[in-house]
Amino acid sequence: MRRNALQMIIAAAWFSACAQPPPPKYNRNCRSFVSVEWSSPWTTSERIIRESIAAVQGREQPPAFRDLGDGRMSVEYSYDLRNTLPDTLTTVFRPVVEEGSSWTMQADSLVFPLAPGARDSATLRFVGRSDRRVPVPTYEIIRRYGGQCVIRHGPLQVHPFQEETWKFIPDWMVVGPFDVGAVDVKYLPDDPRMGIPGMFLPRLPDGGWQAGMTYEEGGRTFTWKPASLDRANRFHGNAVFGQRDHLLGYAAAAVYSPVDQPVAAWMRADKIFMQVSVNGELAGELFGSPYDTKYLTLDLKAGWNPILVKLVNNRGDWYFLFNLFDTEGNLRVAPHPE
Repeated sequence: MRRNALQMIIAAAWFSACAQPPPPKYNRNCRSFVSVEWSSPWTTSERIIRESIAAVQGREQPPAFRDLGDGRMSVEYSYDLRNTLPDTLTTVFRPVVEEGSSWTMQADSLVFPLAPGARDSATLRFVGRSDRRVPVPTYEIIRRYGGQCVIRHGPLQVHPFQEETWKFIPDWMVVGPFDVGAVDVKYLPDDPRMGIPGMFLPRLPDGGWQAGMTYEEGGRTFTWKPASLDRANRFHGNAVFGQRDHLLGYAAAAVYSPVDQPVAAWMRADKIFMQVSVNGELAGELFGSPYDTKYLTLDLKAGWNPILVKLVNNRGDWYFLFNLFDTEGNLRVAPHPE
């Protein structure tokens, strides 16, 4: 216990040295946001940056799940660490757990200094309640070389749901696109009503899918029509609404639950801003950077539960991913209540 507490103190101190990173760059190889401090003389070397990223391996491997038998579960991520550089390379793992979360992180160590040519391994073990997996914890990986902060990965989400519980909604009902007007990203994500005022203007589709309903706006008539996910389980705005900046669309579906129950869900927004409502109540929203993801909890009632996604394209291609986690195996989905 004392060693873990000491490691946490060291990790916090080292993180503070990197507490003001520059805007993140998206690195497709490590699939996470990478902030590089270009003021450091070491980071001007592309070779060192590449090898620093490559020195942490294992995140792309499936996590290990364990049922602890007392209502708790664990999720483990394993890392192979290596240093191919001529000076000491240190990896620091920093957990970030939201207030009210059931999760804690357990590790033998959070700080891994590696001499040149050395290798090591790290296992991060997160323990939480099976019935309270959301909010999920996140963590960051801090890399230090030559005594300076070189690179930061994260935040990386812990994914506490086995793949067999994922449940996508393949078929939807959609209406739009409507012109949303100006988008001012400097207000996002903190003040979406200032950033996207047109998204918050009342429109009749805000009430959700209604069979045969038509809407008039800007001299055009809109009706609900069917749409499906693509092969990658994405709702692709280009295919459904067209590729044009500052469009607004609606996607509606329904989930059947045999009982009242909370159900976790996950969403990812690519170059769009989105809100998800269940039974007319807002359940979650994303107004941040491209590739943002979020876990949320849907309070389902016994019977059919209407879902409405309201989405706005900022620029270029746009799509979203949305799936439920059917841990009890008792959910059904449809494009509208049956």
